[in-house]
Amino acid sequence: MGVKEIPSNVQITTLLDVIKSDSLSGAFNENLHAADEWGGLKDFHCLDGGVLLALDGVWYFSSEQIYCDHCLHSTKEDVTTYYHSALAGTLVKPGNTAVLPVAPEMIANTDDTSDETNSKKQDCERNAAKRWLAKHAEEYKWLSPTLLGDDLYSNYPFCKEVLERGYGFIFTCKEDSHPWLTETVENSYLEEASRREWNGRHHLAYAYRWLNGVEIRDNKETLTVNYFSLSIWNEEKNKQTFYNSWITNKTITGDNVSLIASCARSGVKSSVTVFTYKHLIILISLFL
Repeated sequence: MGVKEIPSNVQITTLLDVIKSDSLSGAFNENLHAADEWGGLKDFHCLDGGVLLALDGVWYFSSEQIYCDHCLHSTKEDVTTYYHSALAGTLVKPGNTAVLPVAPEMIANTDDTSDETNSKKQDCERNAAKRWLAKHAEEYKWLSPTLLGDDLYSNYPFCKEVLERGYGFIFTCKEDSHPWLTETVENSYLEEASRREWNGRHHLAYAYRWLNGVEIRDNKETLTVNYFSLSIWNEEKNKQTFYNSWITNKTITGDNVSLIASCARSGVKSSVTVFTYKHLIILISLFL
């Protein structure tokens, strides 16, 4: 109230530094409920009557000179970069450029994660994702979410926990990080489907391959998942323009593989999951 000029980044940082992010996290869910009351969520329902929730880590501060006890750091060619990071999440939908944010989880070192001598591990995106589930899984369960994420999430412990929380998932699954699953896929008969599309400039050929019921790892404690891949070829240039593979808990059929792949790609393209000061400023205004 009474603000006449937009504050500078330095002033915004000064104001926000003392506010703990967890104290604002509930406002994200409140905003989603308000959006739902006004019909704003109907355009985000996409898969099995639920929504797609993309998770991704993002830097929101970096410096080679300025740092604090909570900074993460990365050293390359004898140059150390200090940075702050967060696990950001948004509701997304294929073909929809709008996104809706959910509560973030800070990725930051504490006394238990890192020290100046690097004798302890730094905090990381995977640990932040586990904390996010513990804090917010029940809070957002009313949305019937399917989580989207990169290869970092497609491991047995995390996938198992996602399912135990009542969520679905579609996670990128790279061949080199899943040797057991990849070998199983390569030695199995995969279902296939294809379609062609004119995007206004080129004819594109989409080739889908999938296998239901493959174990995620070679271990007594394992999980059965469903694998699929998508390859896109530019027919005029005779060139592959896209390829990726994923795992999901969704049963894949010839009728739904195109939809599931589109959902997966909306996670790949969700660089808009950036955690910005703007989100916090909007939320803080709700409490003033």
